[in-house]
Amino acid sequence: MVESCKLLPAWRALVKKTALALHYPIFDGPISLHIVFLFSRPKTHFNSKGLKPDAPHFHTIRPDLSKIIRSTEDALQDAKLIHDDARICICNCSKRYVMADESPGALITLHSLPRVPAT
Repeated sequence: MVESCKLLPAWRALVKKTALALHYPIFDGPISLHIVFLFSRPKTHFNSKGLKPDAPHFHTIRPDLSKIIRSTEDALQDAKLIHDDARICICNCSKRYVMADESPGALITLHSLPRVPAT
């Protein structure tokens, strides 16, 4: 398989390295995944007074959301943080530009889900 975005392999390596450094036990059952991907703003979003009032909040250019989700899931699996990305049953993901106090990257939250429904 050939990646359509040249940056995805580097992204996957960074996610894997960060996940390995956490030393969390593996998520083995059903999983809920929440990710907010944070992208740097281009210079065109700013003027001499700072961020333009009409600067967009959401990142609507490449890479597309589904590709970075899959790449991130693969990296989490490679890092042995999740047993298998097929175990992700709930996924809530978005991509947007950073706010003033944020850095580019991703905010990733994993939760174990109950194996059987509560009665």
